[in-house]
Amino acid sequence: MAEAQKTLPKPFGVLNGALQGHDYLLGSTFTVADLNLASICSWSKPIKFDFGPFPNAGAWLDRCLSRPSYQGRQGHAREVETYSAGCGCGSGARATGPAAELSTAETMAPASAP
Repeated sequence: MAEAQKTLPKPFGVLNGALQGHDYLLGSTFTVADLNLASICSWSKPIKFDFGPFPNAGAWLDRCLSRPSYQGRQGHAREVETYSAGCGCGSGARATGPAAELSTAETMAPASAP
């Protein structure tokens, strides 16, 4: 894991610069581009990646992960994990993580104003 964390500053630096002056990747509106990248970047949370040097990227990821559609899917992901673990399918593979927790139809709806 330490090796993986060493590789993250460069891409997060690029992302941080791209988000300068923008709430989302393509401006002020959440798009499928944000959905795609946030689903990948969300794995930085469990490893407690330090976003201190990358405030734009950290704030963007927090905005993406705080969307109601993501929050509402958290419980659904646990249900899928429980079902998959006991389904007898042999592999024990689980459909979890951000991609399993988000659906395009729900995430493409504009976020409510605070």
